[in-house]
Amino acid sequence: MTHLSAVLCCSLLAIHAIGCSRPAPAPGPELFDTSNLQSLEILRLRPYGEEGTLDISTEPAPDRFRGWRVIDRVTVDRPSTQSEISQLVERGLREGEEGNLAASCFEPRHAIIARSPNSTCELEICFACSWVYVYQDGKSSRRMISDAPMELLEELLGPAEVTRREPVE
Repeated sequence: MTHLSAVLCCSLLAIHAIGCSRPAPAPGPELFDTSNLQSLEILRLRPYGEEGTLDISTEPAPDRFRGWRVIDRVTVDRPSTQSEISQLVERGLREGEEGNLAASCFEPRHAIIARSPNSTCELEICFACSWVYVYQDGKSSRRMISDAPMELLEELLGPAEVTRREPVE
């Protein structure tokens, strides 16, 4: 094996070990039960500022979600749409666990917040690297996700340059 081949092989193994390790699945059959939701919001996040650098803050602010800048926020009121979002997220998580290889960028551009009387589930989603961070009832986990829910989320959020705050029916 040539020196270049050995370096390339070691580099690929290191990338796989660092950026593609499989997380343990989050417990429970569903992340959020749509039959008992008080609210469901979807958010479009902007991971980069005007200068092209990561735009994350530790300071709480109304235009931030877990430090990331929120550029669109839509409340989904229709139960059938809430259920469709839940089903697509669950499908994406199943597909993610079945074999997607993830990168390590984690620059989330989407989030989902599902609130019920006794629970809140928050998802930060980076479809570019297939990682989703799940925050539920004081616990957090990192899982892999396919792009199954992305098209519906984008459709509900509308064009990226438009900020809407009214509910989606």
